[in-house]
Amino acid sequence: MMLLTYDPRNVREATMRSSNIYAAIRAYKRVGVENGRIRKEISEEYGITPTYAQNYIDTIEKEEKGSAR
Repeated sequence: MMLLTYDPRNVREATMRSSNIYAAIRAYKRVGVENGRIRKEISEEYGITPTYAQNYIDTIEKEEKGSAR
């Protein structure tokens, strides 16, 4: 059986990485870059799949729709 240990550094690093991805997507959106291009750029820059990058984009768009009400 494998035991997983809690390492706060891993949590901090993952949180910072996600924050950086969200910030990059918001910056692309501010200058009018379309989602397909954002997905490509984010997946290449952060080494994630395009599908995973799209999940970040979808999250931001849901937040934007929620705040527009």
